[in-house]
Amino acid sequence: MHHLHEKLQREYIDELRPVALEVVAWWDAHCSTRWTEPTTYDAMSDFQRRWIAGPAAHPRIIAVFRKYFLAVDALNVELEEGKPKDDDEPAWGKDSEGTSTGYALPINVLVNDLRAVAPDLHEIMQGMLFVPIGADPEGEVS
Repeated sequence: MHHLHEKLQREYIDELRPVALEVVAWWDAHCSTRWTEPTTYDAMSDFQRRWIAGPAAHPRIIAVFRKYFLAVDALNVELEEGKPKDDDEPAWGKDSEGTSTGYALPINVLVNDLRAVAPDLHEIMQGMLFVPIGADPEGEVS
């Protein structure tokens, strides 16, 4: 992963963690069952049925996810077109072997790779069952 993707991921984690803590407290206040606990639909409370994907479906978590999804997408475009505007890491004298300078899937940066760097957030973000991003016919995301 390019160091700028890693930087975005760190910023995402720092912004997501306090929101996630508040949303988990909200979940716990409304539901006696942990969202990761397997529960049949018939055994779910009305609250669980409304929030079937768990805390990841909360609008505050989706807002943070969308913000960084678009940021990762924009960084991918910058990296594809050349040196990004805010790349302050010097290339001279650095061994670039093994480092990626290209594309990173936003879902990997924001959900899948959290397993290693923020397991607590990974547990929540696994509930992101769909990517709340649209694309127009030209492929522009919004």
